Amino acid sequence: MMPGLDFAPTFGLLTEFNARSWSGVTVFTHGGHAVAMPAFSAGEGLYDDGLSFLNGRGSITGVNLKYQTSTLANFGIWDVSLLSSDRIKFTCDEAFNLTSSSSTLFPFGFNDSIYNSAFDAGQFSVTADLNWVRGAYRGERLTITQTASPYNTFKTPNAQSHTQDIIVLMRDRGAEGDADDIYSTTCLEYLHKIHVANPNLRWLINDEGKCEVRYLTSIGSLVWSSTTFRDRLGFTGSESVVASGTWSVITADNYMGGVLIPSRPVENHHMKIQQVTSSRRKLGGGYTSNMLGSYNQSSIRFHLDASADQRDLYRHYTDHFIKYVGEGERINFYQQWGDSRRSLITASINTSQPAYDLLYTSEMNGERGRIRGSMISGQTYDLVYPTRIKKRVPIIITIEHLS
Repeated sequence: MMPGLDFAPTFGLLTEFNARSWSGVTVFTHGGHAVAMPAFSAGEGLYDDGLSFLNGRGSITGVNLKYQTSTLANFGIWDVSLLSSDRIKFTCDEAFNLTSSSSTLFPFGFNDSIYNSAFDAGQFSVTADLNWVRGAYRGERLTITQTASPYNTFKTPNAQSHTQDIIVLMRDRGAEGDADDIYSTTCLEYLHKIHVANPNLRWLINDEGKCEVRYLTSIGSLVWSSTTFRDRLGFTGSESVVASGTWSVITADNYMGGVLIPSRPVENHHMKIQQVTSSRRKLGGGYTSNMLGSYNQSSIRFHLDASADQRDLYRHYTDHFIKYVGEGERINFYQQWGDSRRSLITASINTSQPAYDLLYTSEMNGERGRIRGSMISGQTYDLVYPTRIKKRVPIIITIEHLS
């Protein structure tokens, strides 16, 4: 199965995020409320990458898609799930129909048809027949109507649920209990929420690689207290607040440090295997061997945008990306930006691990999803232009996979 149906997707490279410099530091105030980082103990303060740091790869309980649907509903008891086919399913104890209010994109995989719920095992349900859209979720909504009198109707999610992607919108941070759910109380979104006592806010990395914060305008003004923290996220302090209805958005002027999202897809990605063994010849002939390990590696060749291209990433790469990922340090390869799940090969699918869930995607036998790894490329990067026009620069890096 190939749910994404994109054979040349945008990709992303994200380095580890080290927040230890701001241990116990108030990094900004919002509406007069001080937002501080935790006092990190030894070994704490390191995050898998910038996405883990900002939103912990999930949504606050009560704000994720399932709980929003339950809260906004004016009839029935609701559940929202992702099936092993990678399709989104809405379930209720009452009959209903569902339509998408989007005229261009159908982010949840429902088109502009009217979907009538089917009865099965004591529940009524509707399952999407299209792929959910990869990329940042920008708030398109679904209209759900009660089939029987009094024909109540509501929309879900709320009008400003813009977030990282559909997976992050669906994940119940702190309740998933899986390998990615480890920053539920230390990610910035959580710390922000508890200090302003309002769950209606979002931190995310947009499809260009810039950080965004979205919040209810009624909370008040956001003022940076730590300029080093502000700069690390790509903000300058000169950004304009864009208000829309009851919500406000601040988008960083600069690309977030440790985040690289080129405009072009990967030119080549192939696997390398390193077998580490210790062997000795026997006196009587032949060899004996001790296998120390077998290590999967990704060799990635791509073009870096420069000043004459769609976006200028040349000095961002030299000054705000590569310095965060020296040889042997952590890096994540998002083979399709907009799907934040881990990559899974089809041979790993079994009765306890479905092809698709909120943690893994097996699309194209592991050629989509996130590869967690360590940088093992050389320490010198020669960013030479192949032509006189400063348009794009070819780069090759090698990443060794983590489990």
